Amino acid sequence: MEEKLKNKERDVYIEIETPETQKEQQQAAPQATEPDQASEWQEKYLRLAADFENYKKRTAAESLELRKRIESEIFRQVLKLYDDFVRLEQNAQPDQLAQGIRAIRENWQKWMRENQIEILNPIGEAFDPHLHEAVMQQPVAEPAQDGRVTDVLELGYRRGDEVLRHAKVAVGRYQGPTETENVMKGEDGHDLG
Repeated sequence: MEEKLKNKERDVYIEIETPETQKEQQQAAPQATEPDQASEWQEKYLRLAADFENYKKRTAAESLELRKRIESEIFRQVLKLYDDFVRLEQNAQPDQLAQGIRAIRENWQKWMRENQIEILNPIGEAFDPHLHEAVMQQPVAEPAQDGRVTDVLELGYRRGDEVLRHAKVAVGRYQGPTETENVMKGEDGHDLG
């Protein structure tokens, strides 16, 4: 209940809250605002969820569009090289065939340089499983050749740090001197024959 007191100096009414009026206000206020707050939070959540779904759809569409543009540009460049093969096949005389093939290879290598593609031709290098794929071993006569690439069966390619294709290689395997070489040498290692 509210009590109104009159201030003696002025004609001002002051409302004083009693414990009873406080309880009434507390009971009335939460009942009125809780449903409003819940619907407000639900509305914010639904709006945020819809915004996020739209963001995901937009970024997926942008990513797909970018991929298509990049692929199209690569295909346009590769098709130029294909056209060179077609022209060679249609117009080259047998004596010009090797010259035409060299020209196409040079165009292809130019395209690879422009796209930062490095050819991996590792003959004589130490075998590296990150760059090379060993497909066979070859016996070598020198211990220094053990574990080194002795032959490249298929070139590899790298762009920056990414290996596009590992070079398929033969790796040297030193097995030591053969028995006939040991028999032909004396105890001091000098040839007996």
